[in-house]
Amino acid sequence: MKRIISIFLASVMIISAVLCVDLSALATDVEVSNRAEWLSKLTQVYDMTVEEDNYPDNYFSDLSSDSPYYRDIMVAAEFGLIDIEAGEAVNPEGDITREFAAQTLNFCAGWELEKGEDFTYSFADYESCAYPDDDQIAVDHKWIALDNGNFLPDQKVTAAEIETMLADAQETLKGDEVDENYESTFEYNDGVVEVPANTAVDFNDNEVVIHSTNYNIKENSTFVVYSNGIPVVYTAVEVTNNGDSLTIKTSDDVDENAVEDIDMQETVDFNASDFVPAEGFEVVGSSSSYSKSGAKKANPSITLSFKKEISDDKTFSFNVKLSDIKLSAKICTKDKSATVKATYKIDYDFEGKLEAFNINNYLPDSFGSVPFAGIGFVEFKPDISVSGKIKLGETFFAESGITVDGGGIHSISSFKKQRFSISLEAKLTIGVKVEIGVKILILKAGVYAKVGVTAKVTSTANVDTSGNYLHCLTLSAYLHFTLGAEVELDFIAWKFNSKIY
Repeated sequence: MKRIISIFLASVMIISAVLCVDLSALATDVEVSNRAEWLSKLTQVYDMTVEEDNYPDNYFSDLSSDSPYYRDIMVAAEFGLIDIEAGEAVNPEGDITREFAAQTLNFCAGWELEKGEDFTYSFADYESCAYPDDDQIAVDHKWIALDNGNFLPDQKVTAAEIETMLADAQETLKGDEVDENYESTFEYNDGVVEVPANTAVDFNDNEVVIHSTNYNIKENSTFVVYSNGIPVVYTAVEVTNNGDSLTIKTSDDVDENAVEDIDMQETVDFNASDFVPAEGFEVVGSSSSYSKSGAKKANPSITLSFKKEISDDKTFSFNVKLSDIKLSAKICTKDKSATVKATYKIDYDFEGKLEAFNINNYLPDSFGSVPFAGIGFVEFKPDISVSGKIKLGETFFAESGITVDGGGIHSISSFKKQRFSISLEAKLTIGVKVEIGVKILILKAGVYAKVGVTAKVTSTANVDTSGNYLHCLTLSAYLHFTLGAEVELDFIAWKFNSKIY
């Protein structure tokens, strides 16, 4: 069984304000001479973390737990870097070929190959390539140069090509970071009314309440208010002066010429009291406490519980704890770059006896959502396909998002797996779908990530040559992740619209 999780898994990078990546791991003075050392380098560069007792099954025919490469190969397998049939050889000491390097690096980096109607590969031997899209990315990003118009997928990479690839990985990781202490600057065109960030503002559906009357905002005026340091542009439809505040009905249409220049890096922390649970989910605990200085703690959490009994032989429960939720955004019109992402920690337990019925017919469409006033939302949804009897628990830190820059568009995703336990007689995919929707000045973005575990159990009975009855139970369980996004940028000198799946 192929351990393919998704072509967008593990653009794995720093988890903002949660974990840090030591980018010195990218140093190329350490020789990288075989497949195992290359996989080891990728697990270091992208800071892939799996607790030792949570390694996946070792199904490779040529890998022993005594091997010096065992830990790195098993971590790489857990995150889906190794696309090899069960029982086949992983070939740890084999050559790092051009295609192996291109496919595994882009598996981590997540660059999307945009194919228009007239798209053609730039190399003549694309039909002999197993991963031509990744190979094209390698050519476009100048990781690997063509040889007489051919990619030559089985040719060994050079030390210089490895150095180039790892250096580009470092630049990609740095480009995805958002500095929480950045001094953001915004320039608006003449006629735009800017309400300073220290002015209290309430956000409602198509309505903004500004707790001041010092601003000359009239019908059809374009104005800017701030939510958590992030500017939001509106067009006024109707303005009511309440004596001490302005109530402004707003239009969905925004003047695209309102913004002249943006250099912004901002983050917004989740407040547990803002979480809106979906129908059917009970909030059984939350934390949004304050320190002695009055500052809100950085790790508020929300704990949800959902239980359903359909009949005597069909029951299930789902408990979810969400914490460390943060929305981050970065826009620089000068560099034509933009990033939007969410980081979060998920801890969930699922238990059920589910023979012969579709759980999705009884499970709510959503756990609930976190609204970020005037900016957007992060929503958490169940992602389940299961039959049989199961007990499952998992804890991990995760990150989902996208970056757009001169190199194109790539996905951001990251995992630090802490806890995993499973007991089942089932086939399943179970986890959480996280959706992000934001509108920040010239940027509109929608991102989704499906996070969880895929498992399969098979049972076989055999008789050996001595007539002994043998029973073999095989369990395969590994991380499941997919990511997709749609992004639109609408600026005078910068138009961009793209989707990834």
